[in-house]
Amino acid sequence: MEHEQWRRSTAVLGLKEDVSFSEIQAAYRRLVLRYHPDVTHMKGTSARFRKIVEAYGTIVDMLRKTEVRAGENLREICSDPKVKRMSLDEFGNRLRYSSSPRVRSAAAFAAGKLFGKSGRGILIEALKDTDEGVRLMACESLAAVGLIRDIFCFLPLLRNKDSRIRKAVFRSVWRILKRKCMSFRFLTLRSDYETLSNEEV
Repeated sequence: MEHEQWRRSTAVLGLKEDVSFSEIQAAYRRLVLRYHPDVTHMKGTSARFRKIVEAYGTIVDMLRKTEVRAGENLREICSDPKVKRMSLDEFGNRLRYSSSPRVRSAAAFAAGKLFGKSGRGILIEALKDTDEGVRLMACESLAAVGLIRDIFCFLPLLRNKDSRIRKAVFRSVWRILKRKCMSFRFLTLRSDYETLSNEEV
């Protein structure tokens, strides 16, 4: 059922089934500009416009459901005892040599979740992956464990045409800065408190 909906929706946008989200967005924008009722006053354009908007909405909903399912699967992966026994090198090998983007995404997620700061090297490597899903997962994972100096690893991704990756980069950089500045602020307050308590004695 879902596969048939996907096929029909991509066909309305004039695309094949195996397209990336950035191609879907580009086709949607192009068709909306062409068939918008305020722009084109020919007969049948408003019906075509509604079909295009409905098809795009269906695709976006299906992708959101897929992302939610994938997130649930990733949490299950990290709780698996076999995965917990794997070494950091094994995750690195899965990230480097697997042909499946799902496996590489799972490896990036698990490296950040299970190994924390020691998994940073793998996550930085995952930022250079060819698949946008793997890069997004690496951004999210590195945001949770990254250091201030890791921010420079995000800079090449800002040239990416995909707005989702650029937004993920900004979110990740913000989270790193916020976390590190909060810890710096805590240390400053703590040293101020120690100074005051020493003066009172």
